[in-house]
Amino acid sequence: METIINKIISLIKIFWIKGTSQPIQRVGLIILAIGVMSCTLYSIQSPNHYDIQDILLDPDYYPRYRDPIFYKLYVYFIPLGFLLSWGYPLLQKIQSWILNKPKGDKFLHFQKRKELTEFIRKNWDFKKANNRPALGYVSQVLSPDESYKEALELGFIKPGEKHVLHTDVLLITEHGEQSVFAPCEALGANLSIGDFVLLATYGSEERQDWHYELIAKLRPIYNASKKGWVIESDYRIK
Repeated sequence: METIINKIISLIKIFWIKGTSQPIQRVGLIILAIGVMSCTLYSIQSPNHYDIQDILLDPDYYPRYRDPIFYKLYVYFIPLGFLLSWGYPLLQKIQSWILNKPKGDKFLHFQKRKELTEFIRKNWDFKKANNRPALGYVSQVLSPDESYKEALELGFIKPGEKHVLHTDVLLITEHGEQSVFAPCEALGANLSIGDFVLLATYGSEERQDWHYELIAKLRPIYNASKKGWVIESDYRIK
């Protein structure tokens, strides 16, 4: 018997804490208490001593126009007080759902190269800087064997040394296109002429000596929400 009583007391304490832990909940408890007092006094003073159940649930038993204003408070204070006290966690969840509801990303799809290029020229920052990204289209790509043979002939590497994939790119500029050599470190990169690609820019603004590296193949899809392009293949060696 004592164990049951202790459990009941424990449950009452938990219930009390859940409804009074926050300052706004304690304000709600005060409002609820005023509402209960208003309801009780209205029930007692009514000529027919209305039941609490009737004056709470049946609008026909609600206070009339000429009744004191205090008797009318319970109609609003009881639901409001309960909502601010024990209903406060629910209000927080509703607020979180409304304010933090994830919004779907907005994507812009480009079917034609001309439209894609025009969009880039209107929205891209073309100022060159070290490690700054650039955009373009593949104009030539050699096979791994052809790239290796070319690098040997030009003296860039010695037999057996590591080489890169030879790729040329039409770099999109503010007013046109510029053909640049932009090697790709991923020898197995699946690249074709016309592919939309992302380049890394290396160099010095003082010397105006710029070099490029092809680091990713992009899809002609722009994520307007995140301000970036959809990557199809990442060719950076990690």
